[in-house]
Amino acid sequence: MTMMKSYWSPAETGEVSPATDGQQGRNSSEDVHPDPGLDVRAAQGNQGTSALIPEALPNIRLLVNHELPDGSGNEHNITFDPRNTVSQLRATMEAFSGIPQENIFFIFKMKTLDDSLSLYAQDVGSWDCITMRDTRQTYPYPY
Repeated sequence: MTMMKSYWSPAETGEVSPATDGQQGRNSSEDVHPDPGLDVRAAQGNQGTSALIPEALPNIRLLVNHELPDGSGNEHNITFDPRNTVSQLRATMEAFSGIPQENIFFIFKMKTLDDSLSLYAQDVGSWDCITMRDTRQTYPYPY
């Protein structure tokens, strides 16, 4: 009796192969959705509009540009929960930059972010760029 080799893929034959080590582990960055507005929607209201559900938002990816007075800077790419406040982002960025929290402020869409509000409440979405400045520095141009 001769054995014939199967050239069918596991998906076509219905076979399930055990996960390899690389498939078993997950990176927290894989939990980032490119645009939380695409699939996290509330049920349509009376007006027929849909809204994001803040409790269901996935983590977002932020680009934080630590701007220096000479125009250069350091860019940080971080994963963050949009329900967190700007104060919590400030504490996170203190660890990255070494700047004390009380000297950090953030600029988004030409205005300073409010410390007491969440990023979601201030329309900060995934892959948005936030500028971080140090209040001890003098910048030659306004925000």
